[in-house]
Amino acid sequence: MMKSEELYMGKDQQKIIEVIQLFKTLTGKHVLKGFDLDLYDGECLVVIGKSGAGKTVLIRCLVGLMTGESGKVNILGKSIPDLNQKELDELRMHIGFLFQGSALYDSMSVRENLAFPLRRQKKIVTNKDALEKLIREVLASVGLEHAIDLMPEELSGGMKRRIALARTLILRPQIIFYDEPTTGLDPITAREIINLIGVIQKKYKTSSLIITHDLNIAKLISNRVVILVDGKNYAEGTYQDLKASNDDVIKAFF
Repeated sequence: MMKSEELYMGKDQQKIIEVIQLFKTLTGKHVLKGFDLDLYDGECLVVIGKSGAGKTVLIRCLVGLMTGESGKVNILGKSIPDLNQKELDELRMHIGFLFQGSALYDSMSVRENLAFPLRRQKKIVTNKDALEKLIREVLASVGLEHAIDLMPEELSGGMKRRIALARTLILRPQIIFYDEPTTGLDPITAREIINLIGVIQKKYKTSSLIITHDLNIAKLISNRVVILVDGKNYAEGTYQDLKASNDDVIKAFF
């Protein structure tokens, strides 16, 4: 396979995530075994792997919730393992995260769910009209402005995923991590979410790292795909290049 610098059409763009030879062990099991990964500014990178392959562990290491035994994890020029809590919190303000289960607060309305991260990150919008405008703007971006006063229990699975994405967008992150964004959705809704991710990336000029087993995401919106096998970056390339591979391990994914 070609090097990532040769694969991404925006190769002259800045490298904003760099993972080098990352090793991580959990309960005596070697999960990541020298994993390598690059993400470029404006790129949509999809990481595909089987259940238990280490995809979730990878994301936890990227956001500083876990630390590898060895290797490097650099995001936006910062070495994640070397940051103290304050520095890590500051860096996280530039990173959005779409959880697999949406993770909306059941006791809060959609409006309150969207306002919450602004308070948590101390980005208080004191002007109520300005706050309302910001909330309605991100809701419009996901096509759900009419849902502003609904409670999570009144939302479908696809609507919850959209609201969760709007909540991520309200902080204007430079990078968004997606953890299985289409899991649990019917095929039509899943396709809508995939298309929405692509639209959002272009509109807000974000970089995306998507952890998934859904090949449709890789096919429809990825610039590059990484296949995670046995704790390593087994192969990477465009969707079409990997699909055309004669390697038996790669073929098994397609």
